[in-house]
Amino acid sequence: MADKKLYILHFPGSEAAWLRLEGTTLVPVEAPPGKTDAIILALLPDQFFFFIQPNTFQTKSTKALIAASRLQLQHAIPPLPEGWEMGLLRPLKGRILGFVRRPELEAFIERHQAALSRARAVTTSFILAWHAAQENSLPEWSWEGAEGERSLAVQDLLFYCRAETDEMDARSRSLLPPGQAPVQLNLAEILADLHQRKQKWSHLRLPTKLTRAEDADLRPLVRTMAVFTLIGFLFILGQIVRLNAWKNKAAHWRTETNTLYSLVLGPDLGADPYGKLLFTLDQLSSGGTQGFDVFECLAALSREAPESLTVESLSVSGDSGVVSATVKTYDQVDKFMEGLKGQTRFQFTLDQATNTDKGVKINLRVASSR
Repeated sequence: MADKKLYILHFPGSEAAWLRLEGTTLVPVEAPPGKTDAIILALLPDQFFFFIQPNTFQTKSTKALIAASRLQLQHAIPPLPEGWEMGLLRPLKGRILGFVRRPELEAFIERHQAALSRARAVTTSFILAWHAAQENSLPEWSWEGAEGERSLAVQDLLFYCRAETDEMDARSRSLLPPGQAPVQLNLAEILADLHQRKQKWSHLRLPTKLTRAEDADLRPLVRTMAVFTLIGFLFILGQIVRLNAWKNKAAHWRTETNTLYSLVLGPDLGADPYGKLLFTLDQLSSGGTQGFDVFECLAALSREAPESLTVESLSVSGDSGVVSATVKTYDQVDKFMEGLKGQTRFQFTLDQATNTDKGVKINLRVASSR
């Protein structure tokens, strides 16, 4: 696919004019048609700006870099008069460029609103030069603007001012080794280099009121939303897993609790087994009935029980009940029953003894003798 044509909207003498990039040459042309797929780049006059490059910070965090740069500029630049504004451009390769904007810029933008609104990005010639220098990792470079603006960059130092050529040459000689000169950047070569790199022109935008929503780079926002959506999904999934675990645990303890209830109340627990249990305990404790002391019954069983005895259930009705248990052998059944004959509080009767895989299962009928 052929590269899109690149048109430059600039303002010589504060009046709008158009250029088109042809190879490494800028050719004056008429304004492109209203509907075009060409790239339109608007260059505001650099005379409305002062640029400053903060010191390089060793950090991989973009937020930390911006915060440190903003703090440094606030200390380096005195309080600005009303209408002046300070800002930062998008970081590039660990470097960041700050600027101070003159109040006259607002009226200039308003006057050329129609032409500027066609641009994919609104920037300045110096910003293009700084961006190209960072992309090409140039340690020393210089630039000259259309209205006498000049800049000189040597390693981490950046000088930007309106000065005579001799003054900048003298400063260059004082900072560079003898015989070494900075790379001179010009607008046509800069644009050709960036255009060949498939530059994302939106990265060069100045923060102006002309930034169009339809051209905004939404990919960082989309990535951020995707990350937060994934985090939210994982959080909800974790809560679902945790809820299911608690439900399973609750079901387990409910089953265990019902098993304990059935040992005292029998298999028919009713709608409120806890209330039924409290009622039964109250009756037994108050002596309101002839009474069947469940705890004393269990104590009597345990006093005479062989080591292999396992009580599986105890159901009580009135002053009698039924105990289901398992012992290891029939001999232990005989000894167990013989021992229970000596109980004075309860009368135990063996209803059934059945041989099972777990041993001998017995059903004892017990009645209170008081």
